[in-house]
This record gives sequence, C-alpha cells and structure tokens, in this order.
Amino acid sequence: MIEALQNREIIGAAIDTFDIEPLEGDSPFLKLDNITMTAHIAGSTQDAFRNTPKKLAVRILEHLRYR
Repeated sequence: MIEALQNREIIGAAIDTFDIEPLEGDSPFLKLDNITMTAHIAGSTQDAFRNTPKKLAVRILEHLRYR
C-alpha cells in the first residue's frame, strides 16, 4: 500500500489500523500527503460497549445451533 500511495497508483487512503501500532517515528506512512490516519476507536463508544457482548452471544449461539 505504501508503494502504491507513493507512486500515486492509489490516489489516497484512510486508515485506522496498522500492522505495527503505534506507528514508529520513521514509518513511511508519516511522510505521505495522500493519507488520512485516525485512531482505531470506533469500538470505544457507549453503544459498542453495551451492544457488542449481546451481538457476540447471538453469533455464538447461532454457530452452536447449526453444528
């Protein structure tokens, strides 16, 4: 992805998850002007904390039901 962004094969990217976190200070991502980086916090909302365990339980029960 870095190479594609550097060569403008990809016009831009928005990324919130990286293989190595936090990014190291010399990461090539930090030198790009065609990338938007955000914190990976989408699951850190009150709604997510309230509903995620319920959704997980439903998926586990469905999985066990069809075995």
